[in-house]
Order: sequence, then C-alpha cells, then structure tokens
Amino acid sequence: MAKENLVKEKILAFCRFTEQQGWAFSERMMHNGIHQLRISDGQATTPINFYPTGTVLIQGGDNAVKSALQSWWQQQVQEQSTFWSQETLAQTKPIVPAPAPRHTRMGIARIGSDESGKGDYFGPLVVAAIAVTPETEERLLVLNVCDSKLLSETSIMTLAPQIKAICQGHGSVISYSPERYNQLYKETTNLNLLLAKAHAQAIATLQSKVCSDLAVVDQFADESLVTNALARLGCTVTVEQRPRAEDDTAVAAASIVARAEFVQRMAELSRLAGFEL
Repeated sequence: MAKENLVKEKILAFCRFTEQQGWAFSERMMHNGIHQLRISDGQATTPINFYPTGTVLIQGGDNAVKSALQSWWQQQVQEQSTFWSQETLAQTKPIVPAPAPRHTRMGIARIGSDESGKGDYFGPLVVAAIAVTPETEERLLVLNVCDSKLLSETSIMTLAPQIKAICQGHGSVISYSPERYNQLYKETTNLNLLLAKAHAQAIATLQSKVCSDLAVVDQFADESLVTNALARLGCTVTVEQRPRAEDDTAVAAASIVARAEFVQRMAELSRLAGFEL
C-alpha cells in the first residue's frame, strides 16, 4: 500500500507541473499495475510510465515537452523532494541508472531473452535474445547495461548498437507486426503461450549459432510454456526462469535491444500514419 500511495503522489506531482505549464494530460491504467500519463502541449505528446516498483520512465521522441519534463523531474530528484524518501529517490532517477548487479550467473556464458511491446496499444511485439560470455559481460557492465525500463529512450538507442557490436552479432530478434500479432493471438488465444513461442524461437535461433547451454528469461506463470516450446523446436538448452530476470546482464542487454527495435518500428508506423503514435 505504501508503494501504491507513492506512485499516486508522483502522478499528482506530474499533473500539478503539467497544469502549471498550461498543458493537457490524460491518465490510464496499463498492464501489471503500471500507470501512464500522456502529457501534451497541443503539438507534441510525451507518455510517462509509473511502475509499481517506484520507477518513473519518461518516454517518446525528443520534443520540448519531454525535455521540460525530464529537467523538472531531475530537479525533483536532486532536491530530494519531500514527497519521497532517499531510498525511493535512489530507485527512481530517470536518466542515470544504477549499474547492473553482479548476479550469481556472472561469469557464465549464457543467453538472455526479453520482450518489448507486450503492453503497448500500438506497435509490434518484439522479443530479443542476446548471448554473452564472461569477456563481453564485463564490457557490458562498463556501459552500465541494465533493465531498459530504467533508461531514457535516448540512452536505449545509443546502447543498442554498442551491445550488438560488443556481442559480435550474437543476437536474435523476433518482431511481430500488429497484423501478425493479431493473427497469432487468434491461433493461440493465450498471450503467455504466444510470448513463450517467441522467446523459444529467438533462443533456439541464437543457440544454434553460439552453442550456449543456458538461457535466462523472465519467469512465466507456467514455466513449462517456454521449455515445451523449445522442445518442439528441438532445442535442448537449459532454461532458468526467475522474477526480475532483467537484473541479469544478458537479459538486460536483450531488453535494450528489444526496446530499440520497438522504438524503430514505432517510428516507421508513425511516419506511415502521418502523426506520432
């Protein structure tokens, strides 16, 4: 309940700032308890996601609204606003993330897999898998590679090509356009099964190239979905599913690559539509 109240306080703070600027906003509840504000000055719109963990993510393309929101929010963090405790402030810095923790799998060659676009109204569903070695993982940690939800869009678009270069092309990206996603969903009628198949395809495609014995993914409610999907593809890699898998460097790298692909596809759709989605 304390975290829920904290999220509400942050949303109210953003709403007050928006009203002071004479801008408009709308609020909606997304999946997994995520709140989203969409703030507009009549020309540009910037979405902001508020996560139950306390993370605040200012999204969208670069524009005057986004720049003003980022500057104001950074100031709130630096001034240690009375809304939030020091512990919470450490969790919610919008631009500079904490270094990825050295998980117990540190130093073991493995594949990490993550998705982007699962809860978005527009755009594709993207799943990426990245293979890391002890050597490439050290280089990724130097870049402060972490969960993409803790990074700005600019940082994501900068880091994604660096990750690909460091990992020497040892990655696999599966992207379902809205039309393809709808078709697959009709066939499966189960989002988790659809996701499991996409993760399995990305992992199996990459595993055939790097011969890694371990893959790490976010925990599914039914852990058999991913393992069964991999078995049907003839892939025998060991799968480790865990909550907050993005704490693992390989999964964090995959989350960044997946999000970058999603952003690029959204930009293409926006150009086709003639306005920013």
